[in-house]
Amino acid sequence: MNRVLILGIACIGIGLSGCKNTAEGFKEDTTQNAESAKESGEKASVATRKATERLGSATEKMGKNAGDALTLTPKIKKAITDDKTLNNTANLIDVKSGNNEVRLTGHVLTEEMKALAGEIAQKTITDAGSKNALINELKVKP
Repeated sequence: MNRVLILGIACIGIGLSGCKNTAEGFKEDTTQNAESAKESGEKASVATRKATERLGSATEKMGKNAGDALTLTPKIKKAITDDKTLNNTANLIDVKSGNNEVRLTGHVLTEEMKALAGEIAQKTITDAGSKNALINELKVKP
């Protein structure tokens, strides 16, 4: 009977030791998992902030382009039609703004008219405080 008691006590001792190791392992795993979760949360936070900044920047650019189309384009069209040389039914000058540029398309009667339309458009862009580039694609069509 002593053998059974000694064997039982030995098993209990081994069991308690195993429980202690398991508890310490669980505690260590929990600490590591918490640190890992914290790092993941911080990385997600940084990624979210960067994505929000990119979205804000894109939205701002879209708003600026829309603003240019709503304000700059009509100003340039008015300046061109106010010019007596360019205000001719034989000329067809279209103005489009967007993507940080102003584009003149269509046709005019002479090279001088093409140059004049470009000068007027550039002056209007500058006077409006815009940094848009002017692209003069007008064709000369006598």
